[in-house]
Amino acid sequence: MTHAPLTVFCSYSHRDEDGLNQLRHHLAGLRRLGLIADWHDRQIPPGGNWDETISANLEAAELILLLISPDFIQSDYCMDRETPRALEREQAKTAIVIPIFWRECVIVGLPFTRLQGTPKDQHWITGQPNRDKAWAEVAEAIGRAARNRLEPEIAEPLVSKWQTQSELRFGRRRWAWLIGLLLISVLTWYVWQTQQPEVGERLLEQGEYQQARDVCTRADASSARDRCLRIVSLMLAEKDLETFFSDAEREDSAYGLTIRGEEAASRDDFRNAEKFYREAIQSNPLVAQAYAGLGQLYQMHGMPKQGLEWHLKAVDKAPNNRRFLHGLASVYMDLGDLSKAEDTYKQLLKLDGSQLLAAAELIQVLLRQGKKVEAKELAIEVDQNYRLHPEWRNALLNSQEWYVLLMDGQVQYLDSWDDKDAYLKLVFQTARQTN
Repeated sequence: MTHAPLTVFCSYSHRDEDGLNQLRHHLAGLRRLGLIADWHDRQIPPGGNWDETISANLEAAELILLLISPDFIQSDYCMDRETPRALEREQAKTAIVIPIFWRECVIVGLPFTRLQGTPKDQHWITGQPNRDKAWAEVAEAIGRAARNRLEPEIAEPLVSKWQTQSELRFGRRRWAWLIGLLLISVLTWYVWQTQQPEVGERLLEQGEYQQARDVCTRADASSARDRCLRIVSLMLAEKDLETFFSDAEREDSAYGLTIRGEEAASRDDFRNAEKFYREAIQSNPLVAQAYAGLGQLYQMHGMPKQGLEWHLKAVDKAPNNRRFLHGLASVYMDLGDLSKAEDTYKQLLKLDGSQLLAAAELIQVLLRQGKKVEAKELAIEVDQNYRLHPEWRNALLNSQEWYVLLMDGQVQYLDSWDDKDAYLKLVFQTARQTN
């Protein structure tokens, strides 16, 4: 017999986190009725094994939701890992799978289209004038599926007696919550002590080398810790490639190949840079920096369309990496897709408001779209925060050399803070003077 609440797994692209939050808000009624307990990967505790935790929850789920969008279709993890397994479980009748039509995209022929989705008739939620009404239809469909899945003698009492039994249930839930909190605390401590190198591995793959160094430095001594710190050392400072390659496993050599690609790119050696980046991806397809490097290489050599393809792959593998988001925004600018450039810059600044170059470029994107008031307000806000926080100069990307397109169309590399400060003042002043 299936026991309430029904376990629900939400499969989505991290670029659709706003859609996930809206979905969860509209499922609140089903949670209060005790019909469902929904899970998504933002609930993984610090130090948790990301891939294993997702797989375990996907296997345990009785109801699997697919939040369909262009970014979901673009995501290798969603389409090549989560969706096939979800459909296998649906075929075996061990789970119900419901596609949710969030943002419009072409899905003809994709494997999940054989299933009944919601809202009905593929009325995409973002295209409807009343989104709350659309989400209510989604929640109703999920509630119907949950009730059908649960045994009648369980589902009906849950709904009909909810009010009269609320105090008793609250008491049980309070004790369950306290016990669960204690277990989570113990588990988090254990994971933090024993699996830090695994967390470091995920951070390495996502190009978050400073964070990986911090995590692995605190880990207990082990070969995994030594390996993590060796890769961090290579990527951040000491580029002793020959020694690194002599000790590296095949998948680790991807980091060394990425460095070789960067060195070739700095010499304007396009052919070898492309070769090394592609070899890095072949050696370990999870190393996101190789994708970003290849995207930047194409972009810098006047091939922004090819660059976009690889920037998107880098962001898909590391959706919160500030460098990769900045690269994606800049290639959208090169392609003249100002709307997507604006969205990507805003996503980056939402993650880290201290990114001054990104803010300056967003101001220019807004001005080019005629959004003068918004550009002026942003310029005033960023300028004030910049003066209040001089430590921002040490933030990610701020301290590195800037590649900028000046107002007169000239390209310059800015290294000193005097030059960067002059550039920022020019952008802020231009935005403030617009009428």
